[in-house]
Amino acid sequence: MTKRKGKDGELATMRGYAMPNVHETRAPSAAKEPAAPVGPPAEARRPAIDVELVMERKTTPYVDRPWAALEIWTQNRIYSVDATMTCLEVVDKATGKPEQRHPLVGAHLVGGQHEDEAGMELSHPFPRVGSEAVFEQGSGSKGARFSHTSQVERVVLRLRVLTVAPDHVISSWQDITGSFRAPTAPKG
Repeated sequence: MTKRKGKDGELATMRGYAMPNVHETRAPSAAKEPAAPVGPPAEARRPAIDVELVMERKTTPYVDRPWAALEIWTQNRIYSVDATMTCLEVVDKATGKPEQRHPLVGAHLVGGQHEDEAGMELSHPFPRVGSEAVFEQGSGSKGARFSHTSQVERVVLRLRVLTVAPDHVISSWQDITGSFRAPTAPKG
């Protein structure tokens, strides 16, 4: 580190961290006033998806219930979605209780949408904060219907880490992968 005298006092520099022939100038009032934040506002710097690491230790190699791999939070509800993008459960945030008869239980998450003056923004496979989650319901004789939530406040990807005894690894993988696979149509 070298020290040199500048117009406004002594400056410290380190070799390799300065550009040659560039002189630093400081306004006398700059040191007294706090610097304005640079970059987007704090809300825009928030990650599009939060990742939650869920650590579990089990002695038996089974998955006790469908795994909610994704949570979509809106002002009033939390939508739990499995790895096949099927809505497993809708929870009322005020009461903390599941709404068993909510019309989106069983619907397929297709992504998110946000409309503004520039057009319609679509995100896939997940909605992003500020958009609306879009679910596909049914595909019967009337065709598919698409429903959307209110504005998304948070998206949480839930990564499950399951520790089992070494002699149960194969059966554990069979249980886990079976719960993630979408039903397949019979061949023939």
